[in-house]
Amino acid sequence: MFDALPAAPPIGMVMPASGQAWGFYLNLLPAAVALVVALNYWRTTGSIAGLLCLLGGAISILNEPLVDNLGLVWFAPVHSWVLYKAWGISVPMCIFPAYVWYVGGQAFLSYWLYRRGLSMRGLFFLYVFCAITDVIMEVPALEAGSYTYYGNQPFVFYKFPLWWAIPNSLMPMIMGGVMFKLEPLLQGARRLLAIPMLWMIGPAVNGLVAAPVWLALHLPGDNTGLCLAAGFISLGMGILACYGLGMAVAKDSKVSFESNAAIRRFQMTS
Repeated sequence: MFDALPAAPPIGMVMPASGQAWGFYLNLLPAAVALVVALNYWRTTGSIAGLLCLLGGAISILNEPLVDNLGLVWFAPVHSWVLYKAWGISVPMCIFPAYVWYVGGQAFLSYWLYRRGLSMRGLFFLYVFCAITDVIMEVPALEAGSYTYYGNQPFVFYKFPLWWAIPNSLMPMIMGGVMFKLEPLLQGARRLLAIPMLWMIGPAVNGLVAAPVWLALHLPGDNTGLCLAAGFISLGMGILACYGLGMAVAKDSKVSFESNAAIRRFQMTS
């Protein structure tokens, strides 16, 4: 279940010119589509929830160096179109549109599905969908050499540690859930509060389910077995977190019904 990954960050890793350009433009396309859909949703419904989700996803790129240091990710710094550098990580421009569509766009998709009425079973299908999307997005970039994971990462598939799909998938789903539940309370200028709130969800979700693997990755000595065990623990925590999200947003959840009723009462009294 492990594949050969560098034991330490390859400091002199060179960003491939063609891979960097292709990565940027290929991510730009779904980001543009997400923006068009969000604008159309605003025009037809009067709600800017989609735009807020995209902005929240975009600003979440500021969390990248944090999770990279904890989860052992290294972006090629040489010849990179560096967007910004923090904590030793050179965050490339090419992943910015990915944050817009993968995080923000899928947060909007999740929000839209919750509003339509998504069952608990459907929520887990959405979880799998977001995880598969993550794998499809990351494997080509890893094969191109734009960045790499290192250390004893568990569940490695074509250089991509599959455990990363656990927090990566939950992040937009929980963002969409927060937007769905709080939208009735965020009216007028208060709607702008959704942007920093969505931004904060990124590190919160990562800390929620990735902490066991983060700890195991940084233990000294031969931590291979511990990393594998931690991967299973994070998987279980991810399933539990998804179930907890369903209790709040799924149409067949009694908790969700009671919460919606409370919001309606708040609206009637405000």
